[in-house]
Amino acid sequence: MSSAGAAAVAALVSAVLLLAGCGATEDASDAAEPSAAADPPGVGSGVGSGRPSAGRASTDDPDTPVPEVPEVLDFTATQVSGEAFDARELAGTDTVFWFWAPWCTECAAAAPEVQAAAQAAPDVRFVGVAGLSSDVDGMQGFVDTHGLTFPQLADADGGVYTRFGITQQDTYVLVSADGDVETVDAYGGDLDVEQLVSDAFG
Repeated sequence: MSSAGAAAVAALVSAVLLLAGCGATEDASDAAEPSAAADPPGVGSGVGSGRPSAGRASTDDPDTPVPEVPEVLDFTATQVSGEAFDARELAGTDTVFWFWAPWCTECAAAAPEVQAAAQAAPDVRFVGVAGLSSDVDGMQGFVDTHGLTFPQLADADGGVYTRFGITQQDTYVLVSADGDVETVDAYGGDLDVEQLVSDAFG
């Protein structure tokens, strides 16, 4: 090969190597950019984003407004089963509180109808409040006997009765999703619970 030809080949090889080197430098630069721009752990993932905590009518959707908790629902209690109960979780839902006593024959007669009404209205929350007694075992016996499947509060100290201004058993308090409160005293009379719920929240 002539010296001129060898010089041309050397120049070509040098050009190829130079281009390859530039490409490698550009690729490395491109690969480094996402790492530099990545968020630190926790940022943008909802952690510490100020969303409401569970138990206060919270929602998984940050665009959904959290319902205001009415004063009447701003309490906690213990269920007959021993589990904790947070009434604030009821905010924004139609709710029926049924006040009963374990020794009340009228309450025993109403229990199947209240259970049926709770099953017939799945969008309405039902909460039983067993009071006017400190006999929690008797409350549990009442729940078991009548097959009540919705939460039942053991109001042995009368705190929930007092909060709602209840003075006797077999009384219903309807709290609307908007926080409106209506009390219906059923003691001594016949009451169609399903119709009551339908008229209030239908």
